[in-house]
Amino acid sequence: MSSKVSIIIPIYNVSAFIERCACSLFEQTFDDIEFIFVNDCTPDNSIHILEKVIERYPGRINTIKIINHEINKGLSAARNTGLNAARGEYILHVDSDDYLELDMIESMVNKAIETDADIVVCDHYLQWNKVSSYCSQKYSIDGISYTKMLLAFDVTPNVWNKLVKKSLYTKGNISSVEGVDTGEDYQLIPRLAYYAKVIAKVDSPFYHYMQTNRNSYMKNYSHKSIISLIKVLEILNDFFETKNDKELYRDALVIGRLKIKILMLKVSSYKARVWITNLYPETNSMISKVHISLQGKITLFLAKMHLFIFLGIFLFTQRLFSEIFETLKGRRF
Repeated sequence: MSSKVSIIIPIYNVSAFIERCACSLFEQTFDDIEFIFVNDCTPDNSIHILEKVIERYPGRINTIKIINHEINKGLSAARNTGLNAARGEYILHVDSDDYLELDMIESMVNKAIETDADIVVCDHYLQWNKVSSYCSQKYSIDGISYTKMLLAFDVTPNVWNKLVKKSLYTKGNISSVEGVDTGEDYQLIPRLAYYAKVIAKVDSPFYHYMQTNRNSYMKNYSHKSIISLIKVLEILNDFFETKNDKELYRDALVIGRLKIKILMLKVSSYKARVWITNLYPETNSMISKVHISLQGKITLFLAKMHLFIFLGIFLFTQRLFSEIFETLKGRRF
């Protein structure tokens, strides 16, 4: 039996967060939801906590699935497992360390029906333990413009604040690429948006994106993470190169590569910075054409001049001042 909305929640090492996440899901004001939890061989007691929470919501029990991986496969594989099991007309991905406002699903489904939208976007909070920061999302009503915005990082390409028609996944045979767990959202959302005709938005911060989980993929960069980001750019390039209207997206793809290159330079090791500097030479023509932060411009300049020792000192100093600022704002943990 199908549902209106399928919510997919990967579970891995989130014992400190899963109760709050699950409660915010089961207490949604919208009833026609199936909840698909994918246990990616979590080493902690997250599943035990989840099962205890489920007992408190007997009215939701028949709408909840817990799927267990036999081995740890990573975030992308967990999302694919959930997607393959989903029977909803719309798909929402939720990270298990985050939580939702209780009217999120109802409001977004109503907007989707009202506008016949393929994708509905909402605002979100960056959430620390005691403070939060409101993040408003830009969007465009048509799929072409919105896809360009996503590719160029003019709007954040997160999966968790977007209600997406499942037909977009099936139309383009689109799924997450397993093994690509850093930048996974960026390789997925622009490809889905390419097939969308109408984008809509609800101007409310429904989603609380937690900044306090030390185990988050977005807080742990390694050489594998850098390779994953490079793979993401390859996936997007290969996807759009096969399209008859590929020229519409070429500049946005180059801008996206430039911004990913800056990120990789910031988070990589000294040795990695040497070869990252030579990646994507086509991005050099975009540096003066797009908005880049002063930090980004300095990073690119020092890398271009092969002043990697000075680049390391500069980035270390920037991180130090950022940590001091975040501490003063109550955003450290």
